[in-house]
Amino acid sequence: MIPRQFPRVTQPHFTSLSSALAPLLTVANAGGFHLFWSDGVLTIEQGDWSGVNFAAIQTAVDAAPAWTEALTAKDVLTVLTLWEEAIFRVLLDLINGNRTALGKATLSAGAFFNLVKTKIDTL
Repeated sequence: MIPRQFPRVTQPHFTSLSSALAPLLTVANAGGFHLFWSDGVLTIEQGDWSGVNFAAIQTAVDAAPAWTEALTAKDVLTVLTLWEEAIFRVLLDLINGNRTALGKATLSAGAFFNLVKTKIDTL
């Protein structure tokens, strides 16, 4: 892996940054890449840098949101283990049972997870 460094004062939210960088880095046909941040420097490692637009990479690095606990909590919702998802589904079934009894529409799993994400923003 060949490292390249890009200045960045705050630690970026790696999920957002990875999504932004992926199309910019694939031009080098190097496969995957790794991100590291330490002391105001983001290091990106990948096997080849041919054809990569470094100015576009720096723009993506600058534009990425800063890491927050809330963003990380939202990321976790997309990679729940089977037992964690089962717990959420049981809770959703209980909630929907109560909503039905009150004559209200049930919530889809997607709507339920969006409510959880919204609640994360208020904590």
